[in-house]
Amino acid sequence: ADAAERKDAVDKAKAIVSFNLKNEKGEEASWYLDLKNKGEVGQGAAPAGAKADGEC
Repeated sequence: ADAAERKDAVDKAKAIVSFNLKNEKGEEASWYLDLKNKGEVGQGAAPAGAKADGEC
């Protein structure tokens, strides 16, 4: 997404969502979708200094 689309998504959602995923081997990893601040995706429960507003 370009910068304008990212800003629009952040303005509408205003939330950080965390996803806990498990593969067929049973290995788990956490990822987040930050639609509260920067409009980015990253590994971990939330971006540094922030807390997820919801989990999936």
